[in-house]
Amino acid sequence: MHVVIPTDKMVVVGSGDANFVTEISIVVLKYAPFNVKKWRKIPQETGKKIVSKVLVNHNLVPFNFI
Repeated sequence: MHVVIPTDKMVVVGSGDANFVTEISIVVLKYAPFNVKKWRKIPQETGKKIVSKVLVNHNLVPFNFI
């Protein structure tokens, strides 16, 4: 699956964009607590686990999401 995230837009583009977004949604739903309303309130360890799961499956350059 080929996706690009242009730094000036911060959106996914490419032939696999819909699949990429779906996969990230599944990972977030699996690991993020449902009782947390804002991303910044998710425990840092949980956020790191979500990011690492996405990075394992895709050739993305990691940057500070948290």
